[in-house]
Amino acid sequence: GLDVRLGWPVARVYRDAAGASVRSRRDEMLRARCCVVAAPLGVLKKGAPAFSPALPPAHAEAIRRLPVANALKVAVALDRPVW
Repeated sequence: GLDVRLGWPVARVYRDAAGASVRSRRDEMLRARCCVVAAPLGVLKKGAPAFSPALPPAHAEAIRRLPVANALKVAVALDRPVW
């Protein structure tokens, strides 16, 4: 199975030819063939977590240029189709 860590604040993600290492803010380290970083855009814009080596320029530029906005989800249940 997968080793999924929730509530595990990440300080730095290290990448190399063998995979990835992830250091938590509590100074714990995990090593894996790959990792998925799921972080809000606002957090990434603040430079957290740090990446070593740095993200490719195109990725860093995309993070810099994407706007942070509020989102609203609305679900509507209708008794009958209206179209």
